[in-house]
Amino acid sequence: MTNYTWSFDLKVSQEPYDDTVTEVHWRLSGERNGDVSSVYGSVSLAEPGADFIAFDNLTEDTVKAWCLADMQQSEADLKASVDRQIDDVIEPQAAFKSAPWLAA
Repeated sequence: MTNYTWSFDLKVSQEPYDDTVTEVHWRLSGERNGDVSSVYGSVSLAEPGADFIAFDNLTEDTVKAWCLADMQQSEADLKASVDRQIDDVIEPQAAFKSAPWLAA
């Protein structure tokens, strides 16, 4: 079973409100029996309107929802990608080889 962890770095501006989140860098990491992998990205957020949430009132679920709403993948899709990467670490399906003309 894979254990997943989200992490977020928030870029803030003082406009139009104090500590307005303008960009989120996100990472979804997975760990299974000591093998780890992750997917990551960033989203730029539109200027907030009436639905502005003060920085100190933000929750992980709110920020994750912002990111998922901006992506064209679901959380399940992202977790499946992490799982495939871990599977490939455990049982590689491909490997890099040097070009044949470089062989000594």
